[in-house]
Amino acid sequence: MVVPNPVKTSSANLVLQAATTQPVSIKITDLSGRILRAETINNVIAGKNNYPLSNINLLPGTYMIIAVQNNTVIARTQFIVAK
Repeated sequence: MVVPNPVKTSSANLVLQAATTQPVSIKITDLSGRILRAETINNVIAGKNNYPLSNINLLPGTYMIIAVQNNTVIARTQFIVAK
């Protein structure tokens, strides 16, 4: 999940539950699937992870965040930017 949601500033946190300690790739997309941002989280622990999302310079609207670990989607959620 993305906290807070809606995002009203240029930063938020991604709260992610991971099964293993392997890196997680995240993508932020618009609702048509266009990738707007992609990055890799390397310091993943098995269990709950908090990852800061800074410089969220997106126009107001609804977006998807997709997390992939070991070529498997482990999380997918929508979030709203309301600046």
